Amino acid sequence: MGVGMPKKSSPRKANSKTKKARAKSLTLAKKAAAKKVAEAKKKALAAKKVAAKKAAAKKVAEAKKKALAAKKVAEAKKKALAAKKAAAAKKAAERKAEADRKAEIKRALFEEKERLRLEALAQAEEERRAKEEAAAALAALGTRCELSGFYVKPSPSELTSATVGQLREKLVKAKEELERKANEFLAEAEALAREREGGDTQFDEESGDGDTINTERERDLLLSASTQAVVEQIDQALERIKKGTYGACTPAGRAIPLERLEAIPWADVCVDCKSRADRRR
Repeated sequence: MGVGMPKKSSPRKANSKTKKARAKSLTLAKKAAAKKVAEAKKKALAAKKVAAKKAAAKKVAEAKKKALAAKKVAEAKKKALAAKKAAAAKKAAERKAEADRKAEIKRALFEEKERLRLEALAQAEEERRAKEEAAAALAALGTRCELSGFYVKPSPSELTSATVGQLREKLVKAKEELERKANEFLAEAEALAREREGGDTQFDEESGDGDTINTERERDLLLSASTQAVVEQIDQALERIKKGTYGACTPAGRAIPLERLEAIPWADVCVDCKSRADRRR
């Protein structure tokens, strides 16, 4: 072999170098691929972290939004409850004011009614006292006679029972006599009427017999009525005897003198009251 000539490598050594080169290239390729994978993973992790952060931020934002909405709802409910309470309080205050107003009206009406009642009682008491004073004054003056208008002091009748019995007998006899006369006068009047209606007597304008009969009939009727009126007075006198008030002047309450009762047993007015009444006419 000459000097300076490159040595020829053997095929084995060349294959070995080639394998080494390939292995190194493969290693480098694997490292590059691994690096790429690592970088991809790193990017994916970073992207995942970013997505997680965004998702977390979104959840937080949604949570805040929900919390804000819930807060608004709570505030709205609180306001509504406060408004409801205020409305209820206002209504209660209005009811109380109305109840107070009605109570005040009722109290005022009661006080007015009580005032009127007390005034009525006071007026009634004043009128009662006035009546009592007037009655006392009249009692001091005496009894007012309805016929004469004068005040007289009543005086009880001093007639004894025997005298009253005698006067009663006179009344009974007078009644019988007057009833008989009244019936006679009435019978005469009826007879004259039958005579006039029967046509037994001829009447003409010159004779005047018809007028005479009429006059007599009217006179008989008048006498019968006046006699019957006295009979009624006698009945009243007999009733006074039963009641024990006989002999007293009916309007004045004074005793009627015995002389007057003997003259007119049915008299119920004393001479003084009758004369004063006659003078007033």
